[in-house]
This record gives sequence, structure tokens and C-alpha cells, in this order.
Amino acid sequence: MPALLFELAKLFPARPEMWDLQKPSKAVAAGIHAHVRRRFGTLQTASDKARVKEPTRLGIALRNYEPGDPLRALSRSHLIRSNELVTRTDFAAGRRSCAIVFHAYENMPFAAADSVANKGQIALAVSALVEAVYESLAQACVFRVARERDLGPVLSALGTSGSRPDELFVITDLLFLSSSREASARSLMEGIVSGGFSRACVFVVRDPLEHPSENKLSKRSAALRPFDAQDLSFDVLYSGEEYQRNLRHQLEHLRFEARRVGVDAHFVTGRTSLESVLNSVAEFVGGTL
Repeated sequence: MPALLFELAKLFPARPEMWDLQKPSKAVAAGIHAHVRRRFGTLQTASDKARVKEPTRLGIALRNYEPGDPLRALSRSHLIRSNELVTRTDFAAGRRSCAIVFHAYENMPFAAADSVANKGQIALAVSALVEAVYESLAQACVFRVARERDLGPVLSALGTSGSRPDELFVITDLLFLSSSREASARSLMEGIVSGGFSRACVFVVRDPLEHPSENKLSKRSAALRPFDAQDLSFDVLYSGEEYQRNLRHQLEHLRFEARRVGVDAHFVTGRTSLESVLNSVAEFVGGTL
């Protein structure tokens, strides 16, 4: 099983025109799926909107057993009759629904010279892990690619479209607006609130050079353009100590805004472990129990 996001991200295409995927989790190796099922499969009925015996939870279906499926989900009656292992799943209306919004705008193909995957590939890896978790929970999960630069109006429109999901995951680099250091976080939170999302989780995906705790070489960061490259008035923020202070301020501001509106926020790079991402998703899913 890959240990870091970089290793999983390399499975996804680097070119933005190839990011319109239907199900990113299809690229995840069977071993990772098995690990996710073992870890999250026991929550299969714990995060429903309806109680177990209510009519809205009717709709049990069968599928072929896959490694990692929890033993309690196996159909014993089918095993006795046919000597075949099948897993019981529930796709009824009582299940919660989830939407994953991948912000695939023009900044996401960026990667430092020594990075093996760009930000878009890392974001797809995070999306795949989130989707795999919700598949293990037998819950509906929709993956959407948003190419608009300003993500706030996209989220607002999604929430008011009439098919608002119960839970929302947003994966972006939080560098899409250059009017101020706080502009991206402010637009993001406004979109979540105006969309009416009661439960949301944000993953901020950065290249290691775009994260203040990993960007130690100011000379190497001089070529990095996290904001709009045409806005030269922010040129002082692109390198050196001021650059790191700017990134640190931006991430701290997002934490503040996220706490204010009750949104989970996590920061990842290609060097983040897969287990760390799964821990963040587990923490978020645990809020429904």
C-alpha cells in the first residue's frame, strides 16, 4: 500500500484536460480498497439518516464479496444456498449522500521542478480516498470537477440546485483569488454557507513549496506564483520570508473562518501520508455517528 499521496497521485493524468473523471476511486489499488473497507466497513449502518428498521432503509442489495468487506455484511443465507460469498449493501433513501468538488482551475497543474506530481494529481488522489471511504459505507457519492476560478459561487449554486448532498468535500489549493490574502478563504466559506451545507470538509492541496512548514529554501520559491501571475502588485509575496509569512497568514485565516462556520479544514501536500488523509475523513464521518 502506498505510504504517501505522491505515490497514489502518480496514477492520475497530469494534463488538466484529462481530469474529468467519473470515479477517481477506480484508480485506487485493491489493497487500499481492502484497507478502507476493513477500517470503515463497520460503520456501514452507523451514519444513516434513518434508523435501521425504518421503511426508508429498505432496499438491501447484493454484490460479489471483495477483500476487506466486514464479515457481518456477508449474506449467510446466500452462502448456505449457493456456497458463494456475497456482501449485503444498502442503497436506500435512508443513506446519506456526499459530493466531492475538485477545483480543477488553471493553478492546479502547478508542480515544483522536483515534484513527481502536480497539485491536480494530488487533489485527485485525495478525492479517490474520500470516494473509497463512502463506497465502503455504501453511501451515495458524486464527484464533480469545477473549472471556474472563483469557487464560492460554484458551491452556492450546488447547494441551491435542489439536489444538495448531506455532506460536502471541497478540494482546492485556496489560491484562486489574488485581491487579498484572505479573499479565497472568504469566498470559499461564503459559498458553503450560502449553499446551505450543514456539514462540509475542505482539503487544501499544496505543492510542498506552497506550504510554510515545508518551504525552507527561499531561493527556490522565487519562481513560484501562487496568486494571479498577471497581478504584479503582489510580486513581493512570491518568495523569501515575506512569501512564507503570507502563506502562513492565509492558512491561519482559513482555520479561523472554518471554525467560525463549523467547517473541517485540512492541509495536505504530496508528502502527506494516505493514513493521515483517512484519519481526517474518519474524524469528519465520526461527526455523523
